[in-house]
Amino acid sequence: MAWALVNKSRGDLAAAEALVAQALALKAHSYAYNILGMVKAQQGDFTEAASQFAKAASEASQSLTFVSNLAGALLLSGDVQSARRAYERALGLRPGDCRTLISHANASMILEDYKAADASLRRCLERVPDNPAALSLLTLAQLEDGQVDTARTTVEAVRRLRPAAADRLLAEIELREMKPQAAIDLLTPLADDDEEVAYLLAYAHAINGEMDRAVELTNRVAAGTEQRTGPRAARMVFSAAANGVWAEPVDVAQDGTPGGKLLAFLDGCRLAAAGD
Repeated sequence: MAWALVNKSRGDLAAAEALVAQALALKAHSYAYNILGMVKAQQGDFTEAASQFAKAASEASQSLTFVSNLAGALLLSGDVQSARRAYERALGLRPGDCRTLISHANASMILEDYKAADASLRRCLERVPDNPAALSLLTLAQLEDGQVDTARTTVEAVRRLRPAAADRLLAEIELREMKPQAAIDLLTPLADDDEEVAYLLAYAHAINGEMDRAVELTNRVAAGTEQRTGPRAARMVFSAAANGVWAEPVDVAQDGTPGGKLLAFLDGCRLAAAGD
């Protein structure tokens, strides 16, 4: 088992997987399943990783690490409901663990269960009032739940800890309230260092009627990144503007990347504007 970990740390995943298989041939062992799960996760096979982590968590049901690994793999495989249940199982082992509470809240956000996300984050903040990750996610949960004024208050708590993160969150609030210029002013200084921010900035320019600037920015970002835009930015980018101003969202770009999809969305906006 030790050599399997050594090979994994060296990046020799095939050797690590072979050694784990040898260990499992001798006797089932939770640590072997966990290592194999980590190997599969590094290979990008999150469904198989979840299967291995599930075996580890079955062999050692009181292991927070194994259950948390299972939850994370399930989330990455797209099985968000099962991931949330696994995080709940982890919380049964350590009820006040902030990392698990934040992960549970994130899964709840993806499921659009903003009340559950709010509850988990507040449990974390009762223990660690200045946890910036919990405060940031709480802002988004409040915003998605329609509590705009409360979200603005929470942003100021984030600002004391992470000013740049607060500006991005505030920009999302401004976009929700159809104040794109205010969002542009906040996002522009941050866009060079963050792909998601750059896409949000492009979206803000589109909402502000500056289509050429939106397309230019999207092309520039898409050309220089590996397209790792997260789900929240993707939802913002691919949605139509509020109040039916733009056409329905267009999600048909042939390359399937966030940049390509945004360009297709902007093309739809242009067609809609031309037809008015």
